[in-house]
Amino acid sequence: ASLRVLVDGDPGFTQILWDQYVVEGEPLPEYDFHYTVGRNIGTASSTAPTAGRFWRPIFHPIDVDLFPARPVSAAAPFTTIMSWNGRGIRFNGTAYGAKDMEFAKFLDLPSRTSTPLEVAVGGPDVPIERLTAAGWGTRSSVSVTLTFDDFRSYIAQSRGEFSVAKNVYVATNSGWFSDRAGAYLASGRPVVLQDTGFSAHLPCGTGLFAVRTVDEAAAAIDAIGSDWNRHSRAAREIAG
Repeated sequence: ASLRVLVDGDPGFTQILWDQYVVEGEPLPEYDFHYTVGRNIGTASSTAPTAGRFWRPIFHPIDVDLFPARPVSAAAPFTTIMSWNGRGIRFNGTAYGAKDMEFAKFLDLPSRTSTPLEVAVGGPDVPIERLTAAGWGTRSSVSVTLTFDDFRSYIAQSRGEFSVAKNVYVATNSGWFSDRAGAYLASGRPVVLQDTGFSAHLPCGTGLFAVRTVDEAAAAIDAIGSDWNRHSRAAREIAG
């Protein structure tokens, strides 16, 4: 007999949606096993519901051989690839959203570090002028991800990654960790990522930094810049 396995890549959102189905008496999809990249889902560390399912924690797999650690210019920016906004959801009277809700906390980051910062961003209503005025470089997320080689090349031309997470991941302390961040790490590119609770499950402080505030983000980027080679090696070791 075949097994049906769900791998949830949208932790917090998926469980809230399923919980709504339960409340409304709607049938849930049937799976034999439920996995999630939200490492804290189903534990006391996360406020996300479980919809009566047992969620097994995993990381996105990464093949480090696909992402060789190539040299990069010291003037290269920290980058990320992201969608600006997306669908929202409510749970217990609280509205949860996407990355646009969290990015506001870090909007003035370029003024706090000498390292150039760039976002390859897509989606409706991206405030390009506001981002540019705050010092962010911008690219089209579509243009840098048309092919796998484009995606890999964009990462290779980056000094590291700085990224926020979706509001629902942060607010529920889901423990989500990005597959994209895994690709940066494998490429030897240090990562500064807004903490979703993943810091309880991965080594942070060398090569990978979990941050909650703009000051923490600036300090992490500057720390990486002061000894980039060490942080680059550590990044690849974490991915491996």
